[in-house]
Amino acid sequence: MRTVLGVTQIGLGPLGQMITPYLAERSGIEIVGAADIDPELAGKDLGDLCNMGSLNTVITNDLDTALLNAQVAIITTVSELERLFPLLEQVIPKGIHVVYTCEELYNPWKTQPDLAKKMDDLS
Repeated sequence: MRTVLGVTQIGLGPLGQMITPYLAERSGIEIVGAADIDPELAGKDLGDLCNMGSLNTVITNDLDTALLNAQVAIITTVSELERLFPLLEQVIPKGIHVVYTCEELYNPWKTQPDLAKKMDDLS
């Protein structure tokens, strides 16, 4: 029996939009949520935004709504850990796994040990 992972995309700028088709074509992944802070994206269909036809996934500005059925959050927002941390504080305590494009998360225990410890404490 194959497990299907519920994935929420957070951050739907150019990189987030590039990832969407890859996720949509995978049989083991279901895009269950999409969130972005841009108020003009709220209510739009994720697939329509990415020029691939409807995916029946409505973009929201409400992170809690976007994460309702997610096991994994793919975060493509910012590159600085300090700016990303408030978002992680909302996602990690929910027990949702995080995949990110934040370069500063590569080895935060070496570069930003205080924030790394705070992240560990969230889970």
